[in-house]
Amino acid sequence: MKMHSDADNALIERVVEKYNNNGKILWAKVAEEIGAALDRKITPGAVKIWHYRVVARDGVKQSQRAGDKTWERTQRWIENLLASNYRIRAKLYSKKGKRRASAKTELLKKKVKELREEIAKLKTELKSHRPILRWWVRTRKALKSAGKALIE
Repeated sequence: MKMHSDADNALIERVVEKYNNNGKILWAKVAEEIGAALDRKITPGAVKIWHYRVVARDGVKQSQRAGDKTWERTQRWIENLLASNYRIRAKLYSKKGKRRASAKTELLKKKVKELREEIAKLKTELKSHRPILRWWVRTRKALKSAGKALIE
């Protein structure tokens, strides 16, 4: 795209305004006048494209410029990042909650293990005292049967 000076752009706008007949622009006459002003030959098609580019450039509002769109995209990206960060944190908190629950189960497992160890110790003690226990059980049974015999 050929860059034109601001003076040339202002010239084309003035000449197009001059040859604008109720929305119909006489491009041949515009090309003649601009060619004479610039001391070179220019086609009506080139003048038409040049004019459309000038109008398009001047018609762009500040909010529609690329920098503003980039800023809007950046804002959307930051908002999405924050939203995803909140989702990730929510997942972590839910996992931490699960970890707390698993910590409770770990404590319970530890307690069960300690109780099993105590039971194992008691079993070994019972095995060492088994003869005494057998005597005790036999004596109890004998006393019960003797008590029943006395009652009858």
